[in-house]
Amino acid sequence: LTTTASALNEVKRVLKKINYHPRIAYVNRWCEHSLYLDALAQRVKKGIGEFEPDVQDEVRIIFSAHSIPERCVRKGDPYPQDVTLTVRGVLERARINNKWYIAYQSRTGRVRWLSPAVDELILNLIGEGARSFLIVPVSFVSDHFETLYEIDILLADKVRSAGGVLHRTESLNASDDFIGVLGQLVMDALFK
Repeated sequence: LTTTASALNEVKRVLKKINYHPRIAYVNRWCEHSLYLDALAQRVKKGIGEFEPDVQDEVRIIFSAHSIPERCVRKGDPYPQDVTLTVRGVLERARINNKWYIAYQSRTGRVRWLSPAVDELILNLIGEGARSFLIVPVSFVSDHFETLYEIDILLADKVRSAGGVLHRTESLNASDDFIGVLGQLVMDALFK
C-alpha cells in the first residue's frame, strides 16, 4: 500500500481539482492471482535451469522484494504478508525442493526497514558455504534500477568476488503471460 496509496491519492487529488468524477475501478491486491503466480513459477524453473545440472539442487532461491519502512507495517500495511503469499503460491506451482528465503532491497535513509537485506542474507549464506543463488524479484514486475543495477551488477559482483554464482529470473516486463495477468485483473475489477 505504501506506493499504491500515494499514487491513488494523487489521482483523486487531481480529479477533484479539475472537478472530474469518473467511475474508477481499483485493483488493490493481486499477490495471489493464479496467472501471476504461474508466470513467476515458470521463471523460477527456467532460472534454476540456468545453473549447471550438478548444482541445481543446491541453488538457494532468494525472493527479493522492495523494502518498506517498518513503521508502515506497524500501521497495518499488509505488504510483508502479501509477499509471503506470493512466494508460497510460486513454490506450490514450481514444485521445487531448493532452500528459499525472502529478503528485501532498495532501502534508503535512516529509518528501520524490513529485513533481512538481500545482500546481507547472501553474504551470510556464502559464509555458511552456499555458492549458487537465484534471485526472484517478486515485487518488481519490470526491469529497472533495482533489478538491472542493484541485483545484476552490484550484487552479482559481490557474489562473484566471494566465489559464488548468481542468476536472476527474467522479469515479467511486457511478456505475453504478464499482459494476460494485467488484462484479467482489469476485467475482474471492471465486471465484479
